[in-house]
Amino acid sequence: MPPVEYKVELPQSCGGRLSPTQIDMYLRCPLQYYHRYIEGAKEPPGVALIEGSSHHAGLEMNNNHKVVAHEDLPIHRIVERFEDEFSTRKKDITDWQGETAESIVDRGRKIVKTYLNDFAPHLQPELVEHEFKLKVGAVPVIGYMDVAGDFSIGDDGPTRKVAIDYKVVARAKSAAEVEGSVQLGFYGWGLRDLLSQKEVGAGFCCLKKTKTPSVEWQPTKITTGRLRWLRHIVTHVAFGIQSGSFPPCDPCSWCCCPRFCGFYAQCRGKYNV
Repeated sequence: MPPVEYKVELPQSCGGRLSPTQIDMYLRCPLQYYHRYIEGAKEPPGVALIEGSSHHAGLEMNNNHKVVAHEDLPIHRIVERFEDEFSTRKKDITDWQGETAESIVDRGRKIVKTYLNDFAPHLQPELVEHEFKLKVGAVPVIGYMDVAGDFSIGDDGPTRKVAIDYKVVARAKSAAEVEGSVQLGFYGWGLRDLLSQKEVGAGFCCLKKTKTPSVEWQPTKITTGRLRWLRHIVTHVAFGIQSGSFPPCDPCSWCCCPRFCGFYAQCRGKYNV
């Protein structure tokens, strides 16, 4: 157990601070964190990451426009931004996992159309890719929320302030993943801090890349108890990093395979397991 108060000296390779992404990676696999943030090694981007970041680029452009204009861009503008980003970054993909550029672009057009029809009308963005800075004891935690603003539940439902994390996924998140998400917890905490307002929410906007694309809103509550739990997590993660504790993850974990870990070959793979 880490002491209640201890001197924090996080490595400069991770900027001397933590982010929700770093915390997620350490919890998922401390050894993966070591390769990425202590050694500074880069993982080759997978096709899913490139597809997701391309959608983020299109939605970011739309949200920035909507902050001022209070209306969404035409679908072709967002699709063009998605296609441009994907075209630029697809050269970095080493494993297409059965996908093709044509299938991803075609699917992307359908996802954008579905998003504009089913989700965007309920959202009025205020903050886009906005930085938040928090502190847990002596540990700085810095992150960027995809978008935050007023979100209405249904056509005539109540409106509330929410922080939204876009996910391009094959399936929606489970209830346990939503309620336990470190990222959503910090998004909500960051929004509470920025607005000095307790009654905020957070959620995943899941852009589902199924045969018939759909968008699913998965909200969660940001309670005082959840914030206390996040503090507990940060304290232990920071203590583990400072102590040099970087064990491999459970071999039964979904992430311990070549598809989901770019460091697999130099870790479990070198033992021919």
